[in-house]
Amino acid sequence: MRRYAVKELKRLASIERGAAPARAAACAVALVYPDSYFIGMSSMGFQLVYGALNALSGVRCERAFLMPRGESLTVECRRPLSDFDVVAFSLSCEQDYGNAVEIIRRAGIPPFSASRDERFPLLLGGGVCVTLNPEPLADLFDLFVLGEAEEVLEEEGPQVSNVGKVVDSWTAGVEADVGRGDWFEYFFGAGQCVEKANRHWRGVP
Repeated sequence: MRRYAVKELKRLASIERGAAPARAAACAVALVYPDSYFIGMSSMGFQLVYGALNALSGVRCERAFLMPRGESLTVECRRPLSDFDVVAFSLSCEQDYGNAVEIIRRAGIPPFSASRDERFPLLLGGGVCVTLNPEPLADLFDLFVLGEAEEVLEEEGPQVSNVGKVVDSWTAGVEADVGRGDWFEYFFGAGQCVEKANRHWRGVP
């Protein structure tokens, strides 16, 4: 199944224009649209967030989508989601919720935030549905980004770009001793636009 995914993603990458090239960065983010590649890439909001993240000097953002079968790998480098510091989902409608769970499950990441530890990336949820009502997904994501992601990145982006860890060969020589808990505490302190999803993290009510 992975062979199929790699072949298809290589084909899609070969016909793209304007994708950000892979580069060394302290913070690796997988930006996920929980539907097909063509539906996801038709979203201007998704493309704006992708561009805004890659405009930060210390951040590398790659895209992933729901694959017909097998796990979702990133378009740019065909990397599994578990390799990243942060996996951010763009949720535009309630129908995406089941797809998001399926993507997380196929990636070998426990769906419930209470079951995840330092071995797994931090999962963020954002988008129109999350902003309107994040409660149905509170047990799935670690954090929610409420409101316009572009505004959040404009305010918090410079700080985010200075936080990260080595996750693969692209980040060779870029090191920081940062774990899942540090990411959680950082984002939770970023402002009112970020709401804690996992209420039981470190015993915080």
